[in-house]
Amino acid sequence: MSRCKTLEEYLEEFTEENTQSSRDQELQLRVTDQQARSLGNFFINGLAGFGERRRLERAQRNQVQEAEAREPFAQDDATKFIN
Repeated sequence: MSRCKTLEEYLEEFTEENTQSSRDQELQLRVTDQQARSLGNFFINGLAGFGERRRLERAQRNQVQEAEAREPFAQDDATKFIN
């Protein structure tokens, strides 16, 4: 059974196989338009997913803070107050 490549290993191998040198120390990728679009969509979806997750975490954190602000007494304190 072969082990999975790390992202770094995969990108190094991809770069070696699919790039060619250019003047001005630039790299040119030898990929099709479809591959370039797929890569762009992958990055867009990744960034959108990351942003959505951050938004949900922030909303959840705000809900907890609001709930804590509405409950000035802890449960034990409320019981002591009643008794």
